[in-house]
Amino acid sequence: MRYYTPDEIHYADAGVVTLGCDTLRYLLAQTLIRIPADVVDDVFEHCRFHMFELEGCGFAAGSYLPNDSLKGADLILFSRELPNDDKKDQTHLILHEIAHCVLRHRSPLDFGTTDAGETDRLYKKQEKEADALVDEWLEKWKTECEGKEISADVSEDVLFSTKKMGSTG
Repeated sequence: MRYYTPDEIHYADAGVVTLGCDTLRYLLAQTLIRIPADVVDDVFEHCRFHMFELEGCGFAAGSYLPNDSLKGADLILFSRELPNDDKKDQTHLILHEIAHCVLRHRSPLDFGTTDAGETDRLYKKQEKEADALVDEWLEKWKTECEGKEISADVSEDVLFSTKKMGSTG
């Protein structure tokens, strides 16, 4: 199974997928090395990522909004506090929201029911499915990459060259 390097992911984004946010671009490059390259390709084709102010917005620390709700690309939102989180928590949250995208989950707003109990059941089902996929990805990555020297960091050369290209953060 092929996995991308952080540098490959950083270059592939080109600031488009992360809507020009260098901080998020760097976090994705560190995280997406843990999922198969074909999944990363699909995510880059169908998703956009953005960080937002958490206070008063009604979203959790991370949220997945499918394109049928937005009439365009899927949007994965993260709190601006994400860079301050523990590295393990960052990785899990990013992969968890990507899992919702890969599994083509629906927004709770689009469940098509007004029954609060049914909405809660569907929501919890999707959350369990996303967590299970994250666990599967991390276990496969650990098995495939165990014993190999793998850096999750984007190289200085790549960071410097993209800064010269004028991306923002």
